[in-house]
Amino acid sequence: MRNLNDVEGKLDTKSMLEEGFLKEYSKGGAKGKTKPTARVSAGVVSASAPTVNVNTESVLMEAYEVRDGLINSFSDVKLGSALAENMKTAINKVGNIIIEMGGSADSFDPLAHVSGLGAPSLGKYASRVIENTVDSYSLGKIEGANIGDNGKSIVIAFVGMSDEGMPYKAVGTIVANETWLGNEAIDYVYTPGEGKMSVKVANQDGQWIDQSDGYAISWELFEGEAEKNIEKKAETEEEEKDLIENNVDDEINIDFPIEEK
Repeated sequence: MRNLNDVEGKLDTKSMLEEGFLKEYSKGGAKGKTKPTARVSAGVVSASAPTVNVNTESVLMEAYEVRDGLINSFSDVKLGSALAENMKTAINKVGNIIIEMGGSADSFDPLAHVSGLGAPSLGKYASRVIENTVDSYSLGKIEGANIGDNGKSIVIAFVGMSDEGMPYKAVGTIVANETWLGNEAIDYVYTPGEGKMSVKVANQDGQWIDQSDGYAISWELFEGEAEKNIEKKAETEEEEKDLIENNVDDEINIDFPIEEK
């Protein structure tokens, strides 16, 4: 008869039982037991949780647009009203979101976005440009000038005589890309068959500096005596009429003061 102690000495019974139990447990457990559910500490996202990809740059751009839109609209509301206060709060909240996401936003100052001034008359700025041109132009004279497009465009006619005795008329249309500032003047220098029309601004030294990049400039040149010109080009008067009358809102007489209709 075997001694039980001898068998246990050869077989690690305890290890075998533990190994078998764990094997069964991993399959669902003996006697129908299920695996314990792992606990997740608060604030820890499990590996199976979905990952949300956020395009921070895109969100920031949207936030900036919302904030800028609110600021632009703020000047249309009554300062101190409930609506103005709500807009102020919304602007500051969006600004805080931008800062939290790594962007930058200045503190909103309501008084910087309201004004007691009405909208400026763009036509008056254009009128000043014509005045500057008439006062300063020395190569000939200004035969006529008009303001159109709600003060954005000027149609002007220069007439003169070249050194060779060639009479000319240059009719130009100048449109501001943004707006006239009132400190500009329109210049025209004649050369046979072409010439150059430009917009210039006087600097501190009294020199006229070309600023034509901010304007769309086109012109048509008529050369020779009026009678000969009409014989050669019968539509001249009609073209001038289209340029100076039909495409403008206000007619400006060079007998100042200028009056707008």
